Amino acid sequence: MHVLRSRFAPIFAQNAHKLSRPCCGRYVSGGHVSKDYFIDCPCCGYISLRAGEHGEICPICYWEYDSSVDHRVSVPSICNHGLTLEEARVNFDMIGACTEHCVKYALPAETRAKFEHISEKT
Repeated sequence: MHVLRSRFAPIFAQNAHKLSRPCCGRYVSGGHVSKDYFIDCPCCGYISLRAGEHGEICPICYWEYDSSVDHRVSVPSICNHGLTLEEARVNFDMIGACTEHCVKYALPAETRAKFEHISEKT
């Protein structure tokens, strides 16, 4: 394991800026957006989360993807400090983020246009 880590260290160092950026005290994946590897955020409905990435934070609404909650609206999410998906959706509709604290980090409505919304899928 140590050999692999040291062997690939230069590659990780070169691409570290693409891997994550701080937000809301956590990290959001960065890099290139590819529709083939992205799924819709259960909170805001934008195609913005990497498929299968538990704990990834949506750059649109800042909902942290919680695979134990997935799309079940009334289950409190531990990753989102006990907030249910239903509460987060209401918050997103009203303030543009899953919580009031994350409004300053969420993308404004005019910037969201570069992301596809689930309602636009054919």
